[in-house]
Amino acid sequence: MNQDDNDAWDLAALAAQLLRRRNSPSGAVDAAWSLFEAAKHKLEGVQLEELAKSPEARADWEKQQAEYRASLKIPYEDGVKIITSQDRRDRALKWLKRFLAAKAQKERAPKEREAWVEAQLSNYKIKGFVGTEAKKLRTEFEQWRQSVKANKAA
Repeated sequence: MNQDDNDAWDLAALAAQLLRRRNSPSGAVDAAWSLFEAAKHKLEGVQLEELAKSPEARADWEKQQAEYRASLKIPYEDGVKIITSQDRRDRALKWLKRFLAAKAQKERAPKEREAWVEAQLSNYKIKGFVGTEAKKLRTEFEQWRQSVKANKAA
């Protein structure tokens, strides 16, 4: 949990103490969890309001987000699903392969393309994804996917 989650948790825990007298232990946990989620969303809204008011706060928030993404390690299968926005592993992998093949077509000589795609996939299988890399690939994938849709419609 990050600091914002801790704040939301503290608020939810306080509210749950008040509810405990009326609920069973399991009901108190359920109430605390729903209060935690509500408090977290409320605090996010307050933060967004602050970010809208202060360019310095926004820059600080963006820096924190970038640092968080840079430190985030995403396992291979989860990363493939995140990048392609697919829930099923087989579909996600199919789309990632198509995307990497299209990327190779722009960046590599014809003889190198297939090997490059396989090397990229092997590298991701071994190392997974760093958050910033996954975000960049997702953005590139979405742009590529839109162009594929536009070409089909034409």
